[in-house]
Amino acid sequence: MAALNTDSKKKEVELKANPLAGLLVFRSMVTGVKTVQTDGLPDDLKAAFSEAITTLNRTTEVFDGWPDKPDEVLAYLKERMKEDPRYMENFSAKMNAMGKEMDAMSKKMDEMGKKYGFDNLQTADSPSK
Repeated sequence: MAALNTDSKKKEVELKANPLAGLLVFRSMVTGVKTVQTDGLPDDLKAAFSEAITTLNRTTEVFDGWPDKPDEVLAYLKERMKEDPRYMENFSAKMNAMGKEMDAMSKKMDEMGKKYGFDNLQTADSPSK
């Protein structure tokens, strides 16, 4: 978790410099989440986490082919829209569908958090309750 927090702080700086970076930060976040060890977790929690990883992976697929550098995203999108005038419309539809899956995944993880007592975990940046 400490490594994820450190990476998050680095990404915050990048986001302030270029808001489009937020779209790409997601990919690196998913890579970090995949490294979390689930050995020894209760079966239902392990299954929920595995389902979350699957949902996160499907969401990153929406960005397949996108450049890795945030300052290249706008040019990439302009080129894609020249090739396919409905690119952004189709992209938005995919993102809306993934948003619904992400909401369901988040709800499931919240339920697991309440069940196993990690619903009040705080990072260094979280406000005190």
